[in-house]
Amino acid sequence: MPRFPRLALRLSCLLAIAPACVVTDGDGDDDDGADSSASADDTNAQPQGESGATQAGGAADGNGGGEALPRAGTWRYEETAGATNDCSFIAQPSNGFGMFEITTTGAGTFEITPGDTTAPFVCSAGGGSFACDERLTGTIDEVPGYDVVGNILVSVEGTVISSTSIVGQQLGRIDCVGSDCAAASAALGVAFPCEFAVPFTGTAS
Repeated sequence: MPRFPRLALRLSCLLAIAPACVVTDGDGDDDDGADSSASADDTNAQPQGESGATQAGGAADGNGGGEALPRAGTWRYEETAGATNDCSFIAQPSNGFGMFEITTTGAGTFEITPGDTTAPFVCSAGGGSFACDERLTGTIDEVPGYDVVGNILVSVEGTVISSTSIVGQQLGRIDCVGSDCAAASAALGVAFPCEFAVPFTGTAS
C-alpha cells in the first residue's frame, strides 16, 4: 500500500469569505497569513448555537419578521468558537478576521466580495436566513508520485440578525479525485468526502 506523508494544508485562501488568509496548525499557532485574534474568549464575538438563535429571534421583531437583507458596504468578518474538522490530515482551516464587501444585487440576493483577490459570489436571503452556493476554493495535490487531488469546496449559510449583523458557518468538504483515493483514505484514516465547519460573525462597518 502506498505510504502518504501527513499533509499540512497551506492554501492561500481556503474559505469562501477570505479577508485574512490564515491556517492554524495543530498547536494553535498561525501559519503564513494575517494575524488571527478571534477566539472563544473574544468578548466582541457573537457565538453560534443557542445564543446566536436567541439574538436572531430578538432581532426579527425589529426587522419585519427577520426579512432584512445585509446592507451594502464594508463588513468585518470574525470567527467564533465551535469549529469542527473531520479532515484530520489538514490543519484547522481559518480566516481569522478581516474585512469584506457586500453589494445588493436584487430582491433577496446579495454579493460578497472577499477581502483578497478571489472572485465575488452571490448569496440569497429570505425568512431571516441566508445561503451562498458551494464553490471550489482550492485543491490539495501534495503527494508527489500518486494520482490524488483533493478538491476543496465551501458553501456559506447563516442567519440575518439585522441589516448590520449576520452569524453563519462556512461549510467545507474535500472530495478526493484520482486512482489512488482508496489508498489515501486508508492511509490517512479519513473517509472522503471529509467535512469541516467554521462559525463566524459579520458586522457592518
